[in-house]
Amino acid sequence: AAIVRDAAGLLWVADRDNHRIRQVASDGTTSTFAGQSEPGLVDGVASIARFNQPLGLAFGAGGELFVLDAGNGAIRKIAQDAQGNDVVTTVVQGIGGDPRGLAIDGAGNFYLIDTTEHTVRRFKPGAAQGEVIVGTANQCGFVPGALPGVICKPRGIAVREGRLLLTMDQGVMMVEPLPP
Repeated sequence: AAIVRDAAGLLWVADRDNHRIRQVASDGTTSTFAGQSEPGLVDGVASIARFNQPLGLAFGAGGELFVLDAGNGAIRKIAQDAQGNDVVTTVVQGIGGDPRGLAIDGAGNFYLIDTTEHTVRRFKPGAAQGEVIVGTANQCGFVPGALPGVICKPRGIAVREGRLLLTMDQGVMMVEPLPP
């Protein structure tokens, strides 16, 4: 399960096997924020939305929560509409592969790790297709140097101050600056 903390100190959890996004308050109280027990791809008000194995979470610059909905091969956004309702919308579809982690940078680019393909893909805002920026598809190893290079089984991902951080079986890798 992916866990992130928001500016107010609440924890957000991607509950993969129950197809839900959960919220944990500072007193430990846990509630379902979005999703249903049955998997699906349904956009709309958070209480009726459906996910299929959400695996990654990341907050955008405007405070919106992005969800890697792995079972649907999609990135979904949870944000408030003009009436103050929390609404889920699909922003990227057809990801493919085996996406396992999600990060977002200040420009709105999404970064996904694919553990079985041993790659990191970037999806620029509005792009229908992602591009491999780290790793070589289906090659597992660790070859530092010029990108894309070769990595093996990336497990975690974060973007901080123009750097891409990856955790792998071999340790931590930092890519700076991010490719244009």
